[in-house]
Amino acid sequence: MDEAISTAKELKDKVGLGHALNWAAGLALLERNRAEVDRLASDLIELSTRTSLLFNLPEGVGKRGWERSTFGNTVEGIPCIEQAIRKYRAAGSVLGLPFYLACKAEAFISSESYP
Repeated sequence: MDEAISTAKELKDKVGLGHALNWAAGLALLERNRAEVDRLASDLIELSTRTSLLFNLPEGVGKRGWERSTFGNTVEGIPCIEQAIRKYRAAGSVLGLPFYLACKAEAFISSESYP
């Protein structure tokens, strides 16, 4: 993943970089690598905001929400996951929904303090 990110940066391929960051963040999430998810999600959000790659924005926000909520900050994290779900639904996309619904379920399980 580091090579894909590096190559996309060298080629100035913003779409490719968005995909590489998204996949890297997803793999880090599956590995439960909190610091890496936070770093990659932040990079993805920044890239998406700066370049108007709006499809990648909910990906970064949702992954950041998982990172925050499953490691103690459900008040901030769960709304981020819910925002990603809303953006997917608004775009008419369904492919990513099960992933983020599972992230939301895990977030609720991780904390009983969320209202």
